[in-house]
Amino acid sequence: MQEGYSLWGGVVNQWCARANPGLEYFCYISPYAYPHIRSRIFIQTEQYDTYQVSSNCCSPPFQGDEVEYVRTLRLAFATSLTEIREPSSVFSGACYHHCLTEDASFNTIAIKGYTMQQVLTSWYYQDSTAPTHAIATCPSFNCSVGCPESPY
Repeated sequence: MQEGYSLWGGVVNQWCARANPGLEYFCYISPYAYPHIRSRIFIQTEQYDTYQVSSNCCSPPFQGDEVEYVRTLRLAFATSLTEIREPSSVFSGACYHHCLTEDASFNTIAIKGYTMQQVLTSWYYQDSTAPTHAIATCPSFNCSVGCPESPY
């Protein structure tokens, strides 16, 4: 990220840049950028994000220390998402998946009976037909309703 930032001449949020002098490229990384975003945003992430898990560690079936790593990563995702404040919104299933907008998961993964499509629509139009914060709390791997089956 640091090398890319200098190559593409990145321009980041001024408040984030001031908070991270010399490390401005951090402002492309969610936990560093989010505190400085002033507009409302919709955040979607999977707690067992396939890209993050496989890039950092491993792929299922998880063995030994991998199991603990994947649990720890999920907890970190879920905990950080509780900090999302109104008027922003979040949808986060406990699925081993990456991007819900690229396939039918947009309409099939559900948290407390609500799909991402319903939560996003409710948030965007500012109605109350669905919650604006949907974070899965089911207890196990790939446990949200409608998660794509793991290919492993």
